[in-house]
Amino acid sequence: MSVQVGFSPSSLRGRWGLQMVPAKSFSSLAPGDPGGVAGAPRQDILRVGVINWFGTPVPVVTGRMIATTNDNTGNTIIITYGFTGSYTINTDGTGTLTINPSVTDASCNPAQPAGVCATFEGPETYAIAMTRRQGVSMVQTDNVGGGAKIFMKGLALPQKKNSDFLAQDLKKTWAFVTGPATSFAVLPPQICPLTDPGNVTAAPRQNVMRVGEMSFDGFSGVTGHSITTTDDNSGNTIIINYKWSGTYTLFADGTGFLIMNPENPFPDTNCTPAQAPGVCATLETTEIYAMVIAQNKIKIFLNETDNFANQAKIFMTGEAGIQ
Repeated sequence: MSVQVGFSPSSLRGRWGLQMVPAKSFSSLAPGDPGGVAGAPRQDILRVGVINWFGTPVPVVTGRMIATTNDNTGNTIIITYGFTGSYTINTDGTGTLTINPSVTDASCNPAQPAGVCATFEGPETYAIAMTRRQGVSMVQTDNVGGGAKIFMKGLALPQKKNSDFLAQDLKKTWAFVTGPATSFAVLPPQICPLTDPGNVTAAPRQNVMRVGEMSFDGFSGVTGHSITTTDDNSGNTIIINYKWSGTYTLFADGTGFLIMNPENPFPDTNCTPAQAPGVCATLETTEIYAMVIAQNKIKIFLNETDNFANQAKIFMTGEAGIQ
């Protein structure tokens, strides 16, 4: 019988792509607002990024995040920042991760007054678990400073690429799936019975889930096909089946941005059930995603970074796999 060798800090090394999504404590939904949602400051909703593991001589990390954030009135800011930290790995593959962000005035988009951007991110701690297939799951263990008891959880996968990425590293056709991530600005009625900072009651039709394919040309162009389940705030479901085109930017560490523009003209036949002439074309608009390449160039993590005027603060998050 073979004997499995235990894990150690040196089991983690190299540059990995990661994605984080929100996990709400039930205290964030309870009457009386014990989770502090109504008074919470700006909160990270989604993140993609990279983490560099250095198992020897000391187990430390460096990295970069692209975070979609909201305050509790639904004002969205994208924060791109570096971080450093340390980690531990036990022989059974569990461990801890501590990260310390480095945020400057240039980290925020849109720009904020001098010194403000640095107040939006702070130190964080995570419990982590590693598998033999080189995936690291991570769950946040702290939530201090008025964090609304909405934690971050995620997955990191090795890029297995020793050189910098170029636009040409994104080619071929990828299948993707996305689903919803709700901002804490979408407050339950037991907390904010008279207000709607997440704009749910006034929002128009919203994307809920989506599958599709996208083809990258290796330069900066991308085309795709999406099949999207959508609802309005009365629960009337329409399936929108449409083509789109766009552009992408890929940075040296494998992170980047993807812009999707719906086809124009946008046929009335894209909607099921059928809508009045011209209406279907109004139900989809340009979208922007932060992305990162992971798992040896066979997986891309995708997080929405925009949420246009009048939309509810419900973002799309998901992944793509090469076909």
